Order: sequence, then structure tokens, then C-alpha cells
Amino acid sequence: MKKREKKKIDPFFEREARKYKKPIPSREFIMQHLENIGVPEAFQNLRGALKLRSKDSQEALRKRLNAMIRDGQILTDRRGRFALVKKMDLIQGYIVSHRDGYGFLVPDDSSGDLFLSPKQMRALFPGDRVLASVISRRDNGKCEGAVVDILARHFTHIIGRYSMQNGLGYIVPTNPEINQEIVIPKGKESKAKRGDIVLVEILGYPTIRSGTTARVVEILGKEITPDLEVKVIINSHGLSNEWSKQITRESKQIARESGQATKSQMSFQGRIDLRNLPFVTIDGEDAKDFDDAVYCEWHGDKWILYVAIADVGHYVGFNTAIDQEALHRGNSVYFPGYVIPMLPEILCNDLCSLKPLVDRLAMVCEMEIDVDGKVTSYKFYEASIKSRARLTYDNVYDLLEEKNVTKNYLMSHLINLHSLYQILLRQRNARGTLDFSRKETKIEFDDQGKIGKIVAVTNHYVHGMIEEFMLVTNVCAAKFLLRHEIPALYRVHEPPDGEKLAKLRTFLKSLNLELRGGNKPKPLHYAQLLARIAN
Repeated sequence: MKKREKKKIDPFFEREARKYKKPIPSREFIMQHLENIGVPEAFQNLRGALKLRSKDSQEALRKRLNAMIRDGQILTDRRGRFALVKKMDLIQGYIVSHRDGYGFLVPDDSSGDLFLSPKQMRALFPGDRVLASVISRRDNGKCEGAVVDILARHFTHIIGRYSMQNGLGYIVPTNPEINQEIVIPKGKESKAKRGDIVLVEILGYPTIRSGTTARVVEILGKEITPDLEVKVIINSHGLSNEWSKQITRESKQIARESGQATKSQMSFQGRIDLRNLPFVTIDGEDAKDFDDAVYCEWHGDKWILYVAIADVGHYVGFNTAIDQEALHRGNSVYFPGYVIPMLPEILCNDLCSLKPLVDRLAMVCEMEIDVDGKVTSYKFYEASIKSRARLTYDNVYDLLEEKNVTKNYLMSHLINLHSLYQILLRQRNARGTLDFSRKETKIEFDDQGKIGKIVAVTNHYVHGMIEEFMLVTNVCAAKFLLRHEIPALYRVHEPPDGEKLAKLRTFLKSLNLELRGGNKPKPLHYAQLLARIAN
């Protein structure tokens, strides 16, 4: 009697079932299957092994496989069979180009850049994501590669100056990293004339044997103006400055639901209500959004510090279009008088801005700090708050210094914040923390949008106050992540190597200065040296 094969269970089935009405095997399960068989597998065999019989499930599998190819998890061989990328000894990363025609693949695993010849670079733009194989290794450890597959193109539109030669239109990109000229076929120039700066949409991407073709979608002008400079920078870096229709729909839905919830107070249910505490936001004069607020009070023998940040996660669901776009953008990008936000306006300028005298949802870190400045306990929780004032660094400085400013009802709370800051600062100095503070500058623009002058910005202790509160909160967050074994990105500050240390000491000796600490100086030793040369 033939022994029945034991059915394999997808460990991520429940997650897939929450996301899709008709779940199919997860990416992890598919990759594990390909790992187990160890050889490329055809689609027919794969769907059979995964027990997918309906047309809908097979089509869903096909779409998932295509998405996995796009993301560089798997690839297809010449016979159309699927295999794991790591089994094929391929390297995934993004392209950096050089003006002389050659370029490099910067690997995702930081294993060392892969040189790409000018011939390889003919088919590529900077920022493209590709898979490549190593074709040669030099004695110095440097490697040369060949591109196997292009996973994703960085550019869909390019800005350049339109020109013509022998009746054929083309543009020279304003981005110096793009080495290819882009051909504009007859009828696709949209009334552009020689010398015009134009925005083009790519119709056909380059290959090793053929160039790029595109059509003109907008004529931007003849000269580079400040406004056009911003457009050029946005295009050169592949920044997103528009929202998709799906994100627009999600934003409108958030606005509707938040309005209804606020009226019924449903948003605040299940949260700790801190709206009676006089939180304040303290930012620069030109700050547009207010995403953190602070408050502290003295409790007999300890300080209680509250640091609140806007609860973006309440509004933005996991894996929604807004969530995916925010992950793609990574941060907001600031230009003179213009910003490309990470989140739609309803969030960054309204619901997730801790405006004064408005009920807002927040994540709060509440810390107990003793008289020596040591955090004795902390906790994180969801809360509702109401900021009492939008203050600036200079406002608070004037209040604390009593420079012709009448004391107001917030004065005692600001004094508490300042007192706690002084204690935290003493604790930080005792640990030997390095002070990297330096002169900051501000660019002021003239009426034409050009740089008028660069002026020094005067920083005072209020800037340090807010920084200190954020630092102590981040330390608590790091401890929380460690305690609960939650994976997170972190930065490692490696000590300088012996050669650099020796060179520094030789230089210091010529100035009659000394860095103590032997072969392994601690931050305290560097701090002592910095204090000695501060002026």
C-alpha cells in the first residue's frame, strides 16, 4: 500500500487569511518549498506541489510569483522555471553611475560594490534595482559583474534640455549621473523647440543594443529658475511629489472617520486621558508641523516626565497604500518654501499635528526620574492629550530669563522642565557623553528665490532641553525593544582603529595636548579633551 504524503502546513496561513478572502501560500512558504527541492521548478509543478487547483488560485499564485521576481526574492531561468535568487549565486542591489560611463552595483547585503563596465551601463539608469552575477575577481578583492535581470526602474520621467540633430529630437538630461541621450521620436516632441527644458515620460528603456525613447509631457521653460531647480532636484533624486488615487481615497476616508469619531469621542475610548495636563510643543520659529509635546511635574522625591508623539499608527493601517508610500518615501524632504511630505496633508498638517487647544491622539512615554537624573521606571501607552501652547525656543528662553515678558500660567511648568533638564545634563556629562554641538546656519533667500545671505543661528539651552528629553525617551524605547526582543534598526559607533588613534595622538602632542585612556579610550576621555579645547 502506497504511503500517503504528509501535507505541509504554511506557518503564515493565518496572516494570509487576514489579508485575503481567498488566501494562497505565503511568500515564505513558496521560498521554503524551492529551498527544499533545491532545483528550479516549472509553474505547473509548483501549483501542483502547493495544491492549487482552481483557476483563481492559480492566477493569484502567478501574480505572487511575479511580485516575488520584482522584489528580487526569486527569478526564472531560460526555460521559465522558478528558483531562489540565493541558489543562483546572484547579487541584488541598486545602480550608481559614473560620468565616465562605468558604474557600480551597491549590494543590499553590503558585501562590496560590484564594478559594471560601460557596456553593462548602457542599459541602466542610476537607482535601478538589478540582479547581477560576478564574472571576475581581482587580486585586490574587487569584483566585476554582469547584470542578469532588472528588477525595478528608478525613473519613469526625466528632465532635460531639448535639442535636434539631423531632424531627430533628443534631450540631454539635467541629471549629470544619467549618461544616455534620450531620443524623442517624431510626433512625440509636443511643440518643444531647441533649447527648451522639458519633462519627458520614458516610452522605451535602454538595452545594451538600443537607446532610450521618450515623449515630451511638459515644456518647463528656457532658463533654470529657482522653481525649476526644485523640479530638477525632485526628478534627479526620483522623489515622489504626488499622491496616487488610492492614497487620495484613503485620505478622504480617514478625514471622514476621524471627524465622526471626534464628535462621538469614540477615538479617545480605551486611551489614558491626559487632556488635563498642560503639555506644550516647543519648536523652531518656522516649524510647520508639531509632532511632539512635553510636560513634567515634581512628585515629592522624583520627577515625572511625559513625552508625547502624534499617534500616526492610529490613522494609517498596516500595508495600506498610505503606509506603503510612507515606507517608500522614508521621510519628508524640505526645500525653500516647499516641502514634499511623507504623509498626506490631512495627517501631517492636521490630525497628526499637536496643535494647541485641540484634542489629539498620542503615544506617550511616562518616565519616573530620581534626583540624580536616573530613570527608575518608564511605560508606554496610548493617550489623548491637549497641548496648551505652541511655543518656540526663543519664547521659552525669554520666559525663563524673564526678558520683558510677563509670567503666564505656564511659567511654573516651564521652570519644571528646565530644572529636570539641568539634572539630566549633569547625569549625561558624568557618563562622559560627547558633545558634538556646532554652529548652525540659516539660509535667507532674496525676492528672486536665490541665496541672499547665510546667517549664524544662535542656539541656547532650550534647544538642549528638548533634545535631552527626546534622548532619554529614546533610551527607554531602546530598552523596551530589547526587553521584548523586538527587532529594530540601530546604529553602532565603532571605536577608531589603532592607526587613526596613533595619528590623532601625534597631532595632539604637537599642540601639547593629550588623549588619555591607553589603547581603548572611553567616551569620557574624548569628552575631557573636547572640554579642554572648547574655546
